[in-house]
Amino acid sequence: METLKRRLIWHGVLLFLLGLLTGLIETQFVNVRMALAAHLEGVMNGVFLIALGAIWYEIKLSATLTGITLYSAL
Repeated sequence: METLKRRLIWHGVLLFLLGLLTGLIETQFVNVRMALAAHLEGVMNGVFLIALGAIWYEIKLSATLTGITLYSAL
């Protein structure tokens, strides 16, 4: 179970950092609004995955629902 929590947090941090990097080079894209959308998506969903990983033990689900929740979040 610790592995699942760590996996969620790791993917969240990775997505968050990719979102931040997208924000750094946002003005160099042809479509700046699309780059802004990609930046915000990465940052917000990265924070969501980190938060989900932080409360993973508080969620009481069956084994089937745990797998569905994990893979639908990732």
